[in-house]
Amino acid sequence: MINQPVQLKAASDLFHPTADQKYPIGALYTDRDGGKYRYCKDSGTGITKALMAQSPVVTATLEDELQTAYGVAVNAVKFDCLVTTASGLADHDLIDGWMLVNQGSGAGDMYLIKDNIWTTSDTVLNIEIADTGGIRTAIAATDNITLVKNKYRDVVVAPTTKTGQPIGVPLVTVTASYYFWAKTKGPAPLLVDGSETLVVGDPCGEPETHDTAGAVGAMGAHTATEWGIVMYAAAAADYAIVDLKLEQ
Repeated sequence: MINQPVQLKAASDLFHPTADQKYPIGALYTDRDGGKYRYCKDSGTGITKALMAQSPVVTATLEDELQTAYGVAVNAVKFDCLVTTASGLADHDLIDGWMLVNQGSGAGDMYLIKDNIWTTSDTVLNIEIADTGGIRTAIAATDNITLVKNKYRDVVVAPTTKTGQPIGVPLVTVTASYYFWAKTKGPAPLLVDGSETLVVGDPCGEPETHDTAGAVGAMGAHTATEWGIVMYAAAAADYAIVDLKLEQ
């Protein structure tokens, strides 16, 4: 019997974020103990290790956009759509993201985005979708669409006021705009929020009174998002071990 730990290796090293992308955003890695990780990209602000990361905030200028003069036919795979100026969106930012038709004849239809490229400055965006068969219901010029990035692209430290969903914990500090693996299931270190008291075996997650962005707190009776179960209950402002349960 080998009496020492076996080295864990993901498809890309779990502990070395990179400036260049190695794998698809959102790629899933499962380790030998059933722990899970997702491949992410930092938003450009950097993330300190052992803090919870959050999905990007949905951009207001990409929400509920009226498609004046930009209808799309059934079966179309590549097409132009109209968006509000100053969206801050760059070419390819929506890869593996989503397009939702939220008003109109195709309301409720949602499509996986394969790529995006600007056609005219920052008002006309060419979208290519990945769905087999293309557009299922024609999009009229009177319809509205919403464009959302993949939840693992341009992630941020979970702020004290929630603006997205928790997506995982980086095990090392991530340089701004780097690609990295965030742990989503299994034991992970997490900073305990300033006035929180954790109890081993209890659920924990978004603190009721959130003092420090990305820190964990006790769930109590409130309805904040659960992140996992406490394995080691450190004191406030120290680091606990949490059995993450962000995905099955």
